[in-house]
Amino acid sequence: MSRKNSPGHLIHEFVVRIGSVGEAKALTLIHDAGLTMPQVIALSLLHHEGQQPITTLSRRLGLSLSATSAMVQRLVELTLVARAEDPSDRRQKQVTLTPEGLTFVDKVTAERTAAIAHGVGTLPPDLRKQFLEVLARVVEHLRGEMS
Repeated sequence: MSRKNSPGHLIHEFVVRIGSVGEAKALTLIHDAGLTMPQVIALSLLHHEGQQPITTLSRRLGLSLSATSAMVQRLVELTLVARAEDPSDRRQKQVTLTPEGLTFVDKVTAERTAAIAHGVGTLPPDLRKQFLEVLARVVEHLRGEMS
């Protein structure tokens, strides 16, 4: 299999071709908010998976606990997340999205989703149907694998 036909390359090219306009708008929102990519990923994890301990965010982001704690502190200062003691283990701190954080993630997601929907909408109907059927199966599988 050539590098251009590798799964990673194909998925990357798909994302670049299908969502570049939405990505540009989403990146503008992220830039204007002064956020880093790890911060955006943390917000996305909290959005999709709900409240998380700082230790879990640290592991998922591949950052040290101190770097993750500093990152969370910055997000708290921006009022995008809230941090609280875990009632079952006071040594643990739980992080959750605030309403402002949820609004921000929803705006970024809406820009990306609209661009992707437009791009997928340009596919011929039969190819679009096949693509969406396979994509639904893949996402369902990944939900099971990652829970």
